[in-house]
Amino acid sequence: SIRLDSGEDYVLVTGNSQSIVTLNALDADQTSIDTQEELTTLLLGKDNDVLELRAILRGDGVINFGTGNDTLVFSGGSLETTGGMANLNNLTVTTAGGSTTRDITLYGADTLIQWNGNFKGGKTIILGSIDGIDKAAVTLQTDNNTVSQAGFSITNRTFTQAGTANWELNGITEQAAFTAIDSTITIVNAVLRQNDTGIHGENSIWNIKDSNITDSTLNGAEITGGSLTFDNVSFTGNGQCGLYASGAEIYGSNVSWNRNSEAGLAANSASISLDNARFASNTGSGAMALTNGTAYVSNATFNGNLLGVTMNACNSSYYVVT
Repeated sequence: SIRLDSGEDYVLVTGNSQSIVTLNALDADQTSIDTQEELTTLLLGKDNDVLELRAILRGDGVINFGTGNDTLVFSGGSLETTGGMANLNNLTVTTAGGSTTRDITLYGADTLIQWNGNFKGGKTIILGSIDGIDKAAVTLQTDNNTVSQAGFSITNRTFTQAGTANWELNGITEQAAFTAIDSTITIVNAVLRQNDTGIHGENSIWNIKDSNITDSTLNGAEITGGSLTFDNVSFTGNGQCGLYASGAEIYGSNVSWNRNSEAGLAANSASISLDNARFASNTGSGAMALTNGTAYVSNATFNGNLLGVTMNACNSSYYVVT
């Protein structure tokens, strides 16, 4: 067992990107973070500790970051452990990049995620609800042109992108690139490309600006309850709908839907208000497919869609100004 209780501890897993360090469980049956403390393989005790990966970290050992505001740093290394891991607050990817073969759960009331380099692996960063704190804060900081294959699963959090750097999430095939439940999400200058689904929201408030959601296998975005407000956003080449909304409020300006397979915008029992909306070459149900909802669309253009606006229930209504 490795116990570092002094506080402000710094653990460096060093070598090169091909070097392997193995962290073994102390008992073959004790690989959960719920194990007895004496069976924890690596314990980083109090205060603000750092675990930096410059090599591959493997093994079934248990890692407990302990108390404090602790950070996992990827500096060209890879996280490939299978044992339990708990009480990690922050995540940093340096310009050297990094990768993971496992989901990473971040705890804490003020979580910071810094992406200064590319992050591979196709896994998920999990940001769950914090006991006693409604919508605990998460801040994302990125450098320009960073690419990540790690998506986000967010519950009862306020997730805010700081700054205006352009960045990309792609290749996330096991779930949506962004999943948010009972949360508030603000992102800008993002490209969500070639994912299973771009964003999936349940009873959440979304604010998206200057972004593209493209080439998703399923829907580009799917919003159930809550609201989506977006400006200068495009939905292009998605395998189902560009945007599907159910029971949600949708507000958009300077937005476009292009070449989506089942519809540009599909909505059920939703309230939609759009200005300067462009629909081009959407197939399936065409540009817009409305069921039981209302839509007001101003300054709209429709080019080459299989259908214009389809309504599938008598109590749908829409008003379009081109």
